[in-house]
Amino acid sequence: MPAAAIRRPLLIPDRPSSILFGRIAASALGLVNAPLVARALGPDGRGETAAALAAFYLVPILLSMGLPLEVRRLAAGGDYAAVVRSARWVAAALVVPALAAGLLCARYLLVGLSPGEAAAAVAGVALAPLMVVWMCDESVLLARQSYAGVALLQLTLPLANTALLVAGALLQLMSVSWVMLSYSAGTVLTACVGWALVRVRLRGPVYPLRRLVRGGATFAGGSAAEAASNRADQLIALPLIGAAQAGYYSVAVTIASIPVGLAHALGASELRRLADTPPELLLAAQQAAVRRAVAIGAALCVLLAAATPAGLAVLFGPEFGPAVPATWILLGGAVLAVLNYVASTALLVGNRGRAMTWAQAAGAVSGVVFLLLAGPLWGAAGAAAAAGASSAVAGALLLRSLGGGWRPYVPGPDDLRLAWTRLVTR
Repeated sequence: MPAAAIRRPLLIPDRPSSILFGRIAASALGLVNAPLVARALGPDGRGETAAALAAFYLVPILLSMGLPLEVRRLAAGGDYAAVVRSARWVAAALVVPALAAGLLCARYLLVGLSPGEAAAAVAGVALAPLMVVWMCDESVLLARQSYAGVALLQLTLPLANTALLVAGALLQLMSVSWVMLSYSAGTVLTACVGWALVRVRLRGPVYPLRRLVRGGATFAGGSAAEAASNRADQLIALPLIGAAQAGYYSVAVTIASIPVGLAHALGASELRRLADTPPELLLAAQQAAVRRAVAIGAALCVLLAAATPAGLAVLFGPEFGPAVPATWILLGGAVLAVLNYVASTALLVGNRGRAMTWAQAAGAVSGVVFLLLAGPLWGAAGAAAAAGASSAVAGALLLRSLGGGWRPYVPGPDDLRLAWTRLVTR
């Protein structure tokens, strides 16, 4: 085996649109397993599992301290093998902190769980280092333009999770613990797939660990804030608005997360193009990328909003009808979420991690404050409004950091067509 190699899946087209279709497939799988959980456990159980899975997602990102973004930046510029070796050593050092974080989450945030459910939650959070490993592998695949590999990696966890949930439903094993253990199994399998796609020998040169950690710290606040704005609300919602309203909110998030696939695909498409743009043309290229993101994100969200009332009734049942207003509010914020991801990618290319960090942190803080105020008053709809406020604050600051005023970021007649062209071509 060579010292380092990127394996490309043969059955998946190697173009940015594969990431989009992979994310759409992952979202479709979410529309399979989310109703299974919701119908089997009801709004209360749905809220409890959503909070636990939010912890499984958030803790690795907080512990990684921006490491995947630094790995992506370094891998885009040259040899990646030494960087991957160092990143895996850093991930290994996170085992004890991850276990401690799991115990704290079970004790203070995941309220109302039985002892068995709490043990499953601790185990899921303790797997955080494996998620850090595969996030770094995903960053390498993105930087080396292995779009098929990214699509496969992003599909592995939802495929495994859905298969286990379907098995649980058929065997009448569905419970809060089963849902958490299914997700944990998917995390382990995803790490194995990432290791297979990014083949790097354990022995060999390593990138200086201190320099890698210090570089990642530049992006730590931004990545943590972005993650918090996407998932912290579901973790906080359980003790704040109760299990039933948290269940409605998590269903709304399931629908509103579909446009996130657009953000990832557009970000992957624009990353190398922006990196290869001469400095004097970079701002114009960044502005064009954001315009395209807004155009295609808005088009998809309008279609989803129109389908929401009937779609929720069919997928989740009439008892989840109260989730419709929250879904509409979240879809409005999803347009801004697509904008924010592409704008963050643009700042990352310009090596402006601090600006990204401040924007994302301000958005996350404003979202939490708004959630604390609006959540108890309006339940799921208040939580959705808080998420929208978070995206709006972050988006305004990201565009201000890019510069050029507001007008260059307003989509024009051709931006939707150009966005689609970027997605379907390499």
